[in-house]
Amino acid sequence: MILSNYLKFLQEGYILSNKSISVNLPEFENKTFDTLLIVGVSGSGKTTLGKYLSKKYKAKYYSTDDLFNREKLLTMDQRWNTIMTQLPKLLEKKERKIIEGVSLIGYMYIKKQTTVSKKMWTYPVIILGKSAFRGSIDAYQRGKNFSILKNFKVFMKQLNRFKQDRSNIPGSIVELFDVPKIK
Repeated sequence: MILSNYLKFLQEGYILSNKSISVNLPEFENKTFDTLLIVGVSGSGKTTLGKYLSKKYKAKYYSTDDLFNREKLLTMDQRWNTIMTQLPKLLEKKERKIIEGVSLIGYMYIKKQTTVSKKMWTYPVIILGKSAFRGSIDAYQRGKNFSILKNFKVFMKQLNRFKQDRSNIPGSIVELFDVPKIK
């Protein structure tokens, strides 16, 4: 059973998907927008890239992981509820900012009809590509405990759907994004 699921996972192309794209990045660079979103699978380099770009663009850096107290033992539902209430407050801050996190996509689809979510769909975004295989190894080495088939498969489907939906918004400038080598 596990082997057949893994083979199906490989056939769906998630294992080798590693192209990163940016959508409307020039609008953040030229300060038309004061918010840049970064999304990608666990281990794709969102945090590293977010911190690097925050220095480059003199922007405040935020991670959705920082919206809840990691010291407390929260259930996934409690974490999600915290993100759902705290993310709009963060987005309303009048400052130049970069926000990264896997939960941004979930928020944008679940809360699609809210004013905050509708605005998020217009923000410049970098969608990091990373093979599920490499991302799972990196996440495992960092001590993340999760199932590659359960979490990566679901998230990769969401990420690919988001990439397509966001790229199809009229007027979007979609470009391949070369992730800089960051030490």
